Amino acid sequence: MKRKLTVCIPCYNAEKHIKETIKSVLAQTYREFNLFIIDNNSTDKTLSLISKIKDKRIAIFKNKKNIGMFGNMNKCIQMTKTPYLKILCADDILFPECLEKQVEVLEKNDKVHLVYNANRIINDHEKILTTRRYFPSSRKVNGGALINSILKSGRNPVGEPSNVMLRTSILKRNKLVFDESLKYISDLELWIQILLHGDGYYINEVLNAFRIHTNSGTYSLYVNAIKEHSKLVSLYGEYIDLSIADIIVINMKLYLNLLIKSILLRFI
Repeated sequence: MKRKLTVCIPCYNAEKHIKETIKSVLAQTYREFNLFIIDNNSTDKTLSLISKIKDKRIAIFKNKKNIGMFGNMNKCIQMTKTPYLKILCADDILFPECLEKQVEVLEKNDKVHLVYNANRIINDHEKILTTRRYFPSSRKVNGGALINSILKSGRNPVGEPSNVMLRTSILKRNKLVFDESLKYISDLELWIQILLHGDGYYINEVLNAFRIHTNSGTYSLYVNAIKEHSKLVSLYGEYIDLSIADIIVINMKLYLNLLIKSILLRFI
C-alpha cells in the first residue's frame, strides 16, 4: 500500500520528551505513514535515544548545522512526498486516533487544505493546564473567515503545528513555507497562506497535547510575538478590509492577551 501520510518530527536537544513523542506516533490507530525525524544538530542524547527505537516506518536525518526551528520545519515540507503532512513538535503528544481522524477529513473534503482539532495544554510534568476548543462542534471553516479570526482575535485560533495536518499539494504547488524571518508566529503566517487557497476543518475532539515549558513562556517572547502579529495584520489585512478602528482593537486584544498569559505563567 502506498503511504498517504508523512509525520515529521523536527527536533533539537529533545532528550527529555522525544521518546514519549515518538511512542505516541507509533501507537496510532492509523498505521500506514512515514515517520521522518530530522535532528537539528543536537548536542544532547536526542540522536542516541532515537536510534534505539526500531520501526520500519522511521527514517532519521541529521542536519550538519542548526538551521533554526522554522528552517527545520521547512525541511519537513521539502522532504515530504506524500499527499498529507503532519509536523509534530518533539515534546508534544498525539492521542491514538489523531492521525486517523485528520486523514479522514482530508480524504473526504478536497477543498479542505488544513485540518485541526481541540487539544490539551500540558506542562513538563504532564499536568493538564487547560483544554482548548475552538468551536462547540466539528465543522468546515471557510478559509477567509478563519483568516479573519486569526488577524482579529489576537490569538491563535488554529493551534501550533502539532495540532494541524496539511495537504501537501497546496504547499508544493504554491511554494508555501514557514517564513523564517518570523521567529514566533511563522506557523500562523503559513496557516494564512494556506487558507488563501481553500478551507480549514475543525474536529471537536481532543486529539493531541501541546506542552508548555516554564522557561519557554517569557514576557519578552510574548512581546515579540505581538510585534509579529501586528506585522501579519499589515501584510494580510487587505484580504478582510481592516479599518483603522479594527487595527486599534486588534492591538488592544494583543496586549490584553499578553497580560493574561503573563498571569497564567505564574501558575505553570
